[in-house]
Amino acid sequence: MTNQSNTAILARINELAIQVGSDLGLTVVNTRLIGQGKQKSLEICIYRRESAISFADCEAMSRCFEKTLESEEANGSEIIGGSFTIDVISPGIDRKLTTANEFVLFAGKEVRILTKEKIGDLGTEFIAVLTSGDEQSIIVNQAHPLPAKKGSKKNSGINKLPDGPTPELTLSLSQLYGIYLWPGSNGGFKGI
Repeated sequence: MTNQSNTAILARINELAIQVGSDLGLTVVNTRLIGQGKQKSLEICIYRRESAISFADCEAMSRCFEKTLESEEANGSEIIGGSFTIDVISPGIDRKLTTANEFVLFAGKEVRILTKEKIGDLGTEFIAVLTSGDEQSIIVNQAHPLPAKKGSKKNSGINKLPDGPTPELTLSLSQLYGIYLWPGSNGGFKGI
């Protein structure tokens, strides 16, 4: 399969997944077609801001998406071709955020940030609330050092939140190793 046809297939899959997710009150974070030949798997990651994703949400998305694909094939549009499995997942804790769409989608959530150089008293790994982001940078606030691990004498005393709000902080993506959803994020995520 050529790169161009693969891109068109993924675009159509994503379009259909977004439509099905919207009908179910879910947001599609991303879709991925994994594997080739007989071992193909379609992964659809779904999210809902108001509450955690449940197993029932994943089942409903899988069933409805499968029906949508069957309907497309009945009308002569074979999208994936051959056998495949559909895996519907939630973003899960500690998901790496990489796209402007994800920065917007998860605005207001706590994230763990790993930087290439120290950022003031925060160091190179800290927690903050994601405000927004685009292809070049992210904006966070309420930044504080990563909580010390139990029994760790190193970093003792730095796991307290600062007194009062911290200023907004803009970080270039080139300064970062990664931005991850933080397990303590409000709204919680259920791993499926």
